[in-house]
Amino acid sequence: MSKYENFFERTTDSKVRCRLCYDNDKIKEYTIRKGGPTTNLKHHLEFVHPNVFVGGELVDLFTSSIITHYVNHSLPISQVDSQSFRNMIKEARKTTAPPVNSKNLKYCISVQSRNLMNRIKEHLYQVDKVSTSCDHWTSIGGHNYLSVTVHWRDRNMSSQWAVICFQKDSGHTEELASSEIYEVFKEFGIEQKMLCIVGDGTNSMVATLRNLANRCNCYYHVCFSHVFQKAISKSFESIDDIDVAIKKAKSIVGFISSSPKFLAFLESSRNDDVYGHKPVNSNSTRWDSVFLMIQSFRDQYDIINRCLKEYSKTNASSKPPKPLSETDIEILESIFPTLVLLRSISLQLQDRDTGHIGVVIPTYQILSKITLECTEVDQLYLQKFGEKLWYEFSSRVSKYYLVNGKWKELYIIGAMCSPSSMWSIKKHPDFETHFQGVFESRFSDVESPSISIDSEEPTRKIRMLSKAALFSLSRNGNHIERINQETGYQLESVRYLESEYGPEITASGWWKYETKFPKTKKIAIAFLSCPCSSSEPERTFSHSGLIITKKRVRLSDKSVRDLLFLKLSSLYKFD
Repeated sequence: MSKYENFFERTTDSKVRCRLCYDNDKIKEYTIRKGGPTTNLKHHLEFVHPNVFVGGELVDLFTSSIITHYVNHSLPISQVDSQSFRNMIKEARKTTAPPVNSKNLKYCISVQSRNLMNRIKEHLYQVDKVSTSCDHWTSIGGHNYLSVTVHWRDRNMSSQWAVICFQKDSGHTEELASSEIYEVFKEFGIEQKMLCIVGDGTNSMVATLRNLANRCNCYYHVCFSHVFQKAISKSFESIDDIDVAIKKAKSIVGFISSSPKFLAFLESSRNDDVYGHKPVNSNSTRWDSVFLMIQSFRDQYDIINRCLKEYSKTNASSKPPKPLSETDIEILESIFPTLVLLRSISLQLQDRDTGHIGVVIPTYQILSKITLECTEVDQLYLQKFGEKLWYEFSSRVSKYYLVNGKWKELYIIGAMCSPSSMWSIKKHPDFETHFQGVFESRFSDVESPSISIDSEEPTRKIRMLSKAALFSLSRNGNHIERINQETGYQLESVRYLESEYGPEITASGWWKYETKFPKTKKIAIAFLSCPCSSSEPERTFSHSGLIITKKRVRLSDKSVRDLLFLKLSSLYKFD
């Protein structure tokens, strides 16, 4: 029997059916005589099931499942050479020899990674517009890595993404980074399809984004989530009373984490049926870790303070920190409700579906309202926090997202392509003038034919027609049919702007079933592919941190890349 026939079962004397297709409810039968050639079976496995047909060699399903297990759980591949693993496999399969060794497994992983990259290239070839997000990361071994993620929207407006680069970085300079990233764009054939490139707000990254935007003739965008978090962190640091209270809380949490004896004492104490527990540690690079720390602190202020006082009497040599004062607790409690709102905004900005470029202007409006409410309450610390937060945030917005006090085109069109954002920005003072003008000019840029307004008047370009003139023309029975055919873009933009929207409607949910605005949908698919933050590379770094551990710092660059690509492939939805 041919080795390929192991993946097929006979239905008749001359028919075989693929077991893998049958498992996926895709029945595929082939005609083959017993003892006859099996070339057609080989071709089927090669093109339909590449995971079991690697580099011209057949990989059985058991080996394929081992690869999946080791990749998804970030396990050392060398384990397959250990005697305990081989004994386990021998017992499980009741055979005399294990199916794989680490060398073969590495080869299979490498080929599967290459096949995955080829599938991504083939898929991107069919996409009209994409956006990318880039970031740098330093591993626990001290190596610098560069990550590039590509984003796009499918025809159903579902957000899709894929990591196309994870490699050691030559340096954080503008020239080196932009050259490396541009070569990645060329490799995947997306340099001419680029709508926007996203990165964080460091000086070197902003310079890199500008360079790439010029080379790809596209927009660039500084991570809005990064700007948002920087503004909050700076607000904490700038107000002395708040800064002191947060630092005291951090020192207490640090002491609890480093002292098992005190933690055991805390967990054995209680107050009104609430037992003490370990608070969440604060991370210096993320403002929301401060929020999580305060949140885990709030129900045990009294317990922690009492335990610190009692513990310092019997263990003075351990030098426990001073308890929080009533003023410190008052400060943390006064700003906490506002931090809850800011946390919800931060999560939305990092969401794959809702965190698109269209939420930048509405988020600015929401934060304006939140900070204004902070300044109007009768709490001194909250007033200071609201004033400082708005100053830090608005100054950064002006630096990155405005030109001469006006929003850039990218953010206007993105907001007007999102129904919930449209509902919000219709209250903006520039909506009737600047916003609508930018949006309608985008239609003119896409397709700008000439129309005859009247037989006695000269031909005019679409971009010269105002909204009022378009309505006037559409009411004229003699011209309405001509306008519908020759100025479809402009009339569609007017109808779209007059539609009803709501704050709870997501862009993907609205556009998925919308058929009245096909040309507007094309623009929405392009612009809403752009994320408002570079959170996807950050997620990639979190996954890579599970691969590059203290015990695996000597993994080669290629091995890290192959393992990471296959690990993330289970999250992709475009296949």
